Amino acid sequence: MSDRNLPQDNYEKRQADAADANAAVSRREVLRGGLRGLAVATIAAVTGWLGWRSLAGDSPRDGGPDHSCSGDWICTSCRRLDDCVLPQAMSARNARESRQ
Repeated sequence: MSDRNLPQDNYEKRQADAADANAAVSRREVLRGGLRGLAVATIAAVTGWLGWRSLAGDSPRDGGPDHSCSGDWICTSCRRLDDCVLPQAMSARNARESRQ
């Protein structure tokens, strides 16, 4: 009888080992999937942020955070005149206020 049980015991052991191997692959796949999802979310967030910055006029080419002029130094017609910190804009604001 022990001869008959020996293959069965080996079969059960192999099944248990295969189940452990499948569990390890599943954990690996879960981690890969999570990292892929994180990468996609990061790319989407950065793309959305850049798009919002472009639409909001906060990009450097629109006279954004680096305080560069986007209006060829014609401050009176600039849409950012009220928020601009450049000396020319301050002079234009003072001139506008003195006219009013």
